[in-house]
Parts: sequence; structure tokens; C-alpha cells
Amino acid sequence: QNRDLVRPITQRFLDAISWFGEGVREPSDAASVVKFVTALERLLMTQEHDDIAKVVSERCGAFCLVMDVDASLERWRCDTRRLYDLRSRLVHGDLSPASKEVREGVRLGIEIVPLATLSALAHFGEHGLRAERVPTGRLAKWFDAIVEQSEQLSDGEPTASAARTR
Repeated sequence: QNRDLVRPITQRFLDAISWFGEGVREPSDAASVVKFVTALERLLMTQEHDDIAKVVSERCGAFCLVMDVDASLERWRCDTRRLYDLRSRLVHGDLSPASKEVREGVRLGIEIVPLATLSALAHFGEHGLRAERVPTGRLAKWFDAIVEQSEQLSDGEPTASAARTR
């Protein structure tokens, strides 16, 4: 095994799992929430700078829907957005780490992060994990395609992203 070999998708996945594992073991609920969202960002972000919460919630919702089609796409997006907003309120000083709301973030993170990560792993597949060169723009387009497919799976459920493409 060549440890110098760079496989960006594999590294992205391993980093996300590592952040999740740290979050699960973290004694502080607030720190767990921060680590869970960091796991999602590491897995799903591709150099976007605008409305990161929306990008993460759309992509995460799409991956979660694939693994749990009994729940709606909008539910997964809303739950991811709630988790992301809790993290933002914590790190920007709008929410005390001692707040009871933080516990809900832990619950959401424990539910959402593994589901999204396993779905992404299944989508990346062996080919994606072995790829030595994956341009960020190409990965972003691939994520966008997954979001579009999830919207089609959701039986015409109206979403902001679907409205954008019309």
C-alpha cells in the first residue's frame, strides 16, 4: 500500500467519518454538534462560498433520501438545516452550549451524519474511492445531479432547487 497515493474522495470520506467519530465520543454536546456539522461540510462542500447552509442541507437531504425513502426530502433538508443552524448559533455566540436545544442537535447529528455518509459512500463506489484525481468542479456537478435526482424521487415535491431550474 502506497501511503503517498492521493485519493481525494477516499480522503473526504475518511475525514468525515473521523469528525463524526470525534463527535460521538465528545463529552460536550455543543462540541459534538460542531463536529457533526464539520463532518457534513467535509463530505459535501466543494468550495462554495454563498449560502453554505443551503448547499449542505440540499446535498445531505438528497443522500439521506436515497437511504430512507419513507421520509420526505423536505424533512431531511429541514432536519439538516436545523442541525446546521444550531451549530452556527453555537459558534457565533447566539446560543449557550448549556442550552437544552443543543441536545436536539446531537440527536439530529447521530441520525443524519451516518445516513448521509453511507449513502455518499455507496454513490462514490469503488471507482470514485480509487480515483486519484477528481476536480472540485466535477464533484460539485455530481453533487448537483444527486440533488436533482432526489427531487425527482420525491414525487414532484416542490423545493427551492427545483424552482431555480425552471
